[in-house]
Amino acid sequence: MPYLIVFLLALLFTYRYDIKKYAQRKETAYFILFLAAVLLAGCRYVVGGDTVRYMRYWDEYPKFGEGNIFYEARFDPLWTLLSVACKSICDDFVFFQFVHAILLNAILFYGVFKKQDFFKEKRFTVVLFYFVYYFLYFNMEVLRESLAVAVILLGFPYLNNHKWLNYYLFFTIAFLLHSSAIIAVFFPFLWNKRLTKIKVVACCLIAVAVFTFLGELLKYLPITEMLMFKYDLYVDAGMNANGKILRFVLYIFIPLMLIYINDNLLRRKSSVYSRFYMIFIFVASISIANTAFGGRFLNYVCMLMIGYYVYILYNISKSRYFEGIKKIVVLLLIVCPLGYNYRIYFENHSYILKGAKGSFRWYPYTNIFQRGAPEIEKLVSDREYYVDMLMFNQRK
Repeated sequence: MPYLIVFLLALLFTYRYDIKKYAQRKETAYFILFLAAVLLAGCRYVVGGDTVRYMRYWDEYPKFGEGNIFYEARFDPLWTLLSVACKSICDDFVFFQFVHAILLNAILFYGVFKKQDFFKEKRFTVVLFYFVYYFLYFNMEVLRESLAVAVILLGFPYLNNHKWLNYYLFFTIAFLLHSSAIIAVFFPFLWNKRLTKIKVVACCLIAVAVFTFLGELLKYLPITEMLMFKYDLYVDAGMNANGKILRFVLYIFIPLMLIYINDNLLRRKSSVYSRFYMIFIFVASISIANTAFGGRFLNYVCMLMIGYYVYILYNISKSRYFEGIKKIVVLLLIVCPLGYNYRIYFENHSYILKGAKGSFRWYPYTNIFQRGAPEIEKLVSDREYYVDMLMFNQRK
């Protein structure tokens, strides 16, 4: 029910402010969505697969004054510092949840969606799709990486204005939060580069070649232990030939078709988004070469993907090119990605826990005010077992 309420609010405000263009109480509505995001993430009680693990790690963190907080640290320095600081203030993991939810969503809602040219024109629609596609993932799963992604997004305006020092300052902060942010070190070299067929093919071939020989290359590069650990963890998570073809279709062919439709057929090429094309192709190429690395790196461009997706939807809805079938085209562009994305929620996981679906990590939603209730504690215990066994099966 909480998920449905937030979705309906976002849908209502999208219709009112982005489609009908009303101005009355616009900022109040936007704040309500921000508050809903914070409360939904902050008030959860053992909701999310990675949240289960982060709650366990929480017990291992010291407080300030209890020795070297970075000694044998499991995670990157700034994340460790943030965790220790929160635990020094309050022992309860719920406090940390709220701090994380406020930080992440304040950056996204007020530092990114509201201010940046990629998002601000249709920010309510962007927020709607953020809730639909990435809210659970960023707020309840990849907690460390989502903060790093948010910080990189804050740096994009400086990238756009060629203020390299400012951009790399944000990059450094992001990297110290999560080492996967290393991908963003290459973004200035690809920003505003013209998209061509040769460059697309070259990106794909280079990505496959690099990941074929990456293990040998890393032996001669000065990298951190954390990066080497991540490499060892993800190096074997590649796909077979069929999987690589599927990834090519999803992350290269379909996006290129949408770019062609928008830029050539609709003639609505954006000087804002076109600067980002080669960055996306670069990251998407990595997702073909290695599933795990590519999936991680795609997180750093996913919000730009949503912004561009929203931009195309509105362009099609206003264009005469698809006259007579505009509603069908827009509906297909919304329904097809949703169907593909949400298929995991309906997967049968009875082999792990009787009657469990893929959505059991997040549904039913349990909140902190239900702690201690026997039926909730039983549900939470089942969820913890489910998450542990799911991770075990994924590593087999």
